[in-house]
Amino acid sequence: MSASQDKRCTNRLSDSRRHGSKSTTRICTMRETHAVLATARAVGRVTVGSVAAYDAPIVKPEHAAEMQALEGRSAILRMGIEDGQRSVDTGNDVYLFCHTLDFDLEASSWMPQLGPYTATCVAETWSGKLSFTPDPEAEQRLILLRNAVAEQVTATERDSVFRRIALVIAPLALFLILSAAYWMISRATAFVCAG
Repeated sequence: MSASQDKRCTNRLSDSRRHGSKSTTRICTMRETHAVLATARAVGRVTVGSVAAYDAPIVKPEHAAEMQALEGRSAILRMGIEDGQRSVDTGNDVYLFCHTLDFDLEASSWMPQLGPYTATCVAETWSGKLSFTPDPEAEQRLILLRNAVAEQVTATERDSVFRRIALVIAPLALFLILSAAYWMISRATAFVCAG
C-alpha cells in the first residue's frame, strides 16, 4: 500500500486497477489518501444517506435524479470497479460499485449531511458521492479495513522516519570518518617528519 498526503482527498482514481487477483481501491481520510490492494471487495449491505451527483457535463440533470432516488434505500456495496461494472438499481435491490471510500470527513457545502462513510460510485448514467451507514456485518468489515489501513500507514510512516534519520546521519558519519582519517594521517606525517 502506498500513502501520500492529500488534504481533502481531491485526487481520485477514476477506476480500480487490477493486479492479478487483487484490486486497488482508494481509501481517504480527512488528511491522507491511501491506495489499498485487497482481494475482498464486498463491503455488504448499507443504507444510503445523502447523495451528491457530479455536476454537468459529467452527469446530466435528468440522471442526477436517479441518483437522488437512492437516498434512504438499502443497497449492496462493493469497492473496486472491474471490467466495466457499474452500479445498478434493479427495482428490488441496488448494487453499488464504488472506487473511493472516505471516512472521518467534515461536512462541506457540496455534502452537508455526511454519514459515517462516503463513497464515490459509478453507474451507466450517473456518478458521484454518496454517504452511507453500514449494517453491523458491513461495519465489521469496514472496521477491519480501517485497522489494516492504520497498520500499513503506521509501518510506512515508521519506515519513512528511519530513512530520513539514515539520510541525515549517513553524511554526518561519513564526514566524521573522513575527518578522523585526515587527522590521523596528518598526525602520522607530522610524527615522521619530526623524526
